[in-house]
Amino acid sequence: MTRVLLVDAEGLRREGVAELVRQLPGIEAVVEADSVAAALPLLDGVQVALVRALLPDGTGSGLVQRLSRVNPKAKALVLAGVGDRHAVAQAFAAGAVGVLAPTSGRAALAQALATVLAGGAITPPHEVVAWLRLAAREREADRAARERLADLTRRERQVLRALVQGWRDQEIAEHLGITHQTVRTHMVNLLGKLGVTTRLQGAVFALRYGADVLDEGTGALPIPANGRVTVPRLADLRRLDPPARSQRQAQPVGR
Repeated sequence: MTRVLLVDAEGLRREGVAELVRQLPGIEAVVEADSVAAALPLLDGVQVALVRALLPDGTGSGLVQRLSRVNPKAKALVLAGVGDRHAVAQAFAAGAVGVLAPTSGRAALAQALATVLAGGAITPPHEVVAWLRLAAREREADRAARERLADLTRRERQVLRALVQGWRDQEIAEHLGITHQTVRTHMVNLLGKLGVTTRLQGAVFALRYGADVLDEGTGALPIPANGRVTVPRLADLRRLDPPARSQRQAQPVGR
């Protein structure tokens, strides 16, 4: 008899899949969770896990890793849509054995579970290799991006952090005690180091790769008078870009 763990934040979808799984032969129990945190206490005794690639508090890959530690013989299948490529690649790198569409019907679920429990694979080997290669490329891209962020000076990190928070040049200048032109020079230099051409791209780069790096040694930034410290929407960030510059070469920094 098989104990199955189903992890999906969407309640109606999760309940529908759970009901399908309960009707399959040989299923002893189906336990459900809506997040990584909720699933962690349920891993013991699980033989097969159906895990959504993206969850509110993390990705399925972290849960797949934890499951393999608790029960090395357990099998994990990833439930993923067409837009979940990054999370799916991570899950395969963590040890997932296959991927299924969240909308898979009863026959597809039954076949997948039977195949996995029998030691078979539902994802062709060449596709698994492709996912693993994608995961490796993404790890390398992440490493390179974090190295670029680490190469920023303390002041450049402060300026980038303020940019992500939605501050204008004048606000940054006033609160860091530097001139408006020096802010612009720092901005040109840090964008060049990150390999991007606009402030929007710089902010997105920082949000994707550098939350912890930006906090290292930047010192506390005071809150501007308007109290705006939340991460802005992309539409707001676009307004931060001044007119196109004639060049992006690094400039000497004054005060």
